[in-house]
Amino acid sequence: MLAYCRAHRKPKADLGRIELYDPSRFARVLDGDGEPDLLQFQNAFNEFESLGWPLHFVSRERSGNVLVDFMMLAVDAYPSAAFS
Repeated sequence: MLAYCRAHRKPKADLGRIELYDPSRFARVLDGDGEPDLLQFQNAFNEFESLGWPLHFVSRERSGNVLVDFMMLAVDAYPSAAFS
């Protein structure tokens, strides 16, 4: 999916949209020690955003506040990665 988004960048005036069930279905990133890597999770999330393809999660609506949305993604992503 990321390769497609890289090849089909969208301008801010005409953003794409990617819908997923929840952040745990987007990525469960672990570091070299097998621990959750929230920075890599956020990097992957940000790459889609920067390409003009915002991610929308069915189970978690975005608030529109960048800080709140970042924290809520981390709250959802960390336990999923830890479970992995």
